[in-house]
Amino acid sequence: DLGGVISGGTWGGIDWTLVDGTLTITPTTGNPELNPNFNDGTTRYAVGAWREAVIYNNGEAIEIGGYPYDRSKVKTLIIEEGVISIGSFTAQSFTNLTGEVVIPYTVNYIGQEAFQKSTMTTLTFAPAPEGYDEGLCIAQGAFKNLIIEEVSLPADRPVHLHAWVFNNCHNLKNVTIPATVASFHGTNHIDYFDDFNQHSNPTWTHSSEIFAYNENMETVEFGSEEVMNQFYSYNNGTLKDYLKANVGLVTYCDVDDAIDAAKSGGTITLVKNTNAGGDNKLNIPADANITIDLKGKNMTCSILAPNANLTVKNGTITNKDASVSAIEINKGTLTIENVNVNSARHALRIDGEVTATINGGTYKAAQGSGTGTYHAANISGAAIVTIEDGTFVGPK
Repeated sequence: DLGGVISGGTWGGIDWTLVDGTLTITPTTGNPELNPNFNDGTTRYAVGAWREAVIYNNGEAIEIGGYPYDRSKVKTLIIEEGVISIGSFTAQSFTNLTGEVVIPYTVNYIGQEAFQKSTMTTLTFAPAPEGYDEGLCIAQGAFKNLIIEEVSLPADRPVHLHAWVFNNCHNLKNVTIPATVASFHGTNHIDYFDDFNQHSNPTWTHSSEIFAYNENMETVEFGSEEVMNQFYSYNNGTLKDYLKANVGLVTYCDVDDAIDAAKSGGTITLVKNTNAGGDNKLNIPADANITIDLKGKNMTCSILAPNANLTVKNGTITNKDASVSAIEINKGTLTIENVNVNSARHALRIDGEVTATINGGTYKAAQGSGTGTYHAANISGAAIVTIEDGTFVGPK
């Protein structure tokens, strides 16, 4: 009589049971299995090590597989406190999994593609007790292809993130990366083993691409400037993600959302070359007081400010729409510093009660055709414009 247990056993250093669709993982109460990676007949998995789903031949990993449980029958996953590692591929493709999965604070390693394509709707990291400081290593692709909408990494212990951790998560919208994240890393291709827990190697690439191909992303919030800067120093695959602009410690995937967040005295800083605004028209809200720091990047759009205090600096604006100017303001103040403007219409349109200062940069207007006017700087009305430096190409 198995007391309702459909199946169960020891795998690596854990005991598992699958009862009525619930897979429960606990530290083994018996003797852990021999570790085939060592192939020495004596080395066993540590108690609490949920082993990697890898088939070995004489100590060499040859393929993914060997699962003792039927993954298609898993509807609920419970990982008990005391489990210390989640091996590569071991919780992968639980395609009938529902609800929440909680990662206990005792887990210090989550292996390569450990949860890829599993269908839990919520991922939670359990808080650690006060004074706990053992780090958590999350290997490459550990949470690829999930359907979760948001996630917050642990804020109470060091976390090390490897490449592709959350890529291809097409429902993912909001992520919190706390100040406790200690390091980001590129690909290494050998995260199979629960004892891999390393955080640096000169052979690894420096391109983490942690959020690549997540087209519904909205924000990434960082716990500190240091962590944010470290993230971008390793996130070289920016063409594969949708991160566009920072306001403070939040990165936005829509420049319009960043404008709204910064409109009351804030600064937007681009993190990549990007298009901006609906139909590439970036509308500055009325009475906004805002700075756009292009930070050496190119933003393809027109910037339209009917009434604002606007500063644009350090980069390139490309306007491909001949119906509007690249930068247009009708009331307020405009400061432009070291901006190169290439426009299908006016590079600058300053019209009305505007006080403007231009210092540095190149302002180029297309020659145009038809009845429209095309000026490097079109200034009219009561505008007062001070040009300290700059190059103007095209009709003035």
